[in-house]
Amino acid sequence: MATITNASGVVIYETAGELAGADLSGVNLAGAQLSETNLLQTNLSGADLSGAELSGSNLSGANLTKANLMLANLSGAQLVQADLRNAVIFRTQITNALFTGSNLARAVLMDSNFFNVDVSNANMSGALMISARFTWSDFTGTVLTRANLGHTAFHNCPTLHLAEGLETAHHEWRSYLDRVTINSCVNGLPMVFLEGCGYTRHEIEQLRVLYANSPIRHYSCFISHAESDLRFAEHLLKDLRQNNVACWHYKRDMRGGTDWEVQIGEAVKDHDKLVLVCSRHAVYRKNVIREVLQALNLERETGEQKLFPIRLDNHIIGSAMLEEAREKVKSGEWAENWVYYVTKRHIPDFSGWETDDEKYQQEFKKLLEAFQKPP
Repeated sequence: MATITNASGVVIYETAGELAGADLSGVNLAGAQLSETNLLQTNLSGADLSGAELSGSNLSGANLTKANLMLANLSGAQLVQADLRNAVIFRTQITNALFTGSNLARAVLMDSNFFNVDVSNANMSGALMISARFTWSDFTGTVLTRANLGHTAFHNCPTLHLAEGLETAHHEWRSYLDRVTINSCVNGLPMVFLEGCGYTRHEIEQLRVLYANSPIRHYSCFISHAESDLRFAEHLLKDLRQNNVACWHYKRDMRGGTDWEVQIGEAVKDHDKLVLVCSRHAVYRKNVIREVLQALNLERETGEQKLFPIRLDNHIIGSAMLEEAREKVKSGEWAENWVYYVTKRHIPDFSGWETDDEKYQQEFKKLLEAFQKPP
């Protein structure tokens, strides 16, 4: 028989079996003394654990959906792959805990302190993180899609940029990023996320230069591609940002409520280079062609190279494409033969990027070197 008491030693719950794996769903366990307790895979869905002492407990794999953990002590607890969907973690102090791979979707994490807490690979999509404070927390692979932020503080969180879905986070009010977090992450955080935290675009660009982790400075870039090549573009984007290249990409940097064509035009103009991902799909996309023509016009105005093409197949360099481009200009469908100007340049070959990583790395290294600013 397992007995659960409160801080005064009064028995508040008894069960015939072990607590680990037990069904305690909906049970009132407010103030329960459960420190260093094995609650592995225990069903605590809907349980009232407010003010409970759970320090050092093993809650891995436990079902805590809709559980009330207000003012509970979870310091040192293990919640690996625990299910905390819609759970309430309010005014809670959590130190040295493991939430690795846990499901915190739509959980309430308000006014709580998370110190040295591992939330890597956790699902925090839709979580309410108002006035939450994260210090020395690992966000590698954490899903923050449509998370709700406001007065949220990130202190010493050098892996924040490795979280997923940051571009979709909703910002009620500005949040706080300390110097360590900015220094480690600013070149990998989406523009729209940083704007939501209260920074202006000018401030963001200055911070990306000021806190670059490498003495080598790179040109910034805009990535232009067809929707069918999105997986490659996102892969390239991640690698560029991890090497301190400031990149604009619509998936992460498009601002809601503002004309998208205006935003793209501004982004092409504001960034040093336009990386054109050439493929048999991209060369016919009106949006891609518009971006290429804008880049070519900016080259003519400034005398500096703006357009930097790369390719996923040989379609752009084939004789059939060149002939087709001439026909499209002759018919008035295209304003000018931009294909001619693109193919006059060396076009790095990223074909087979998914299966030939060695080739990809070789081409990426060349691209990165080409983006280095002169000393």
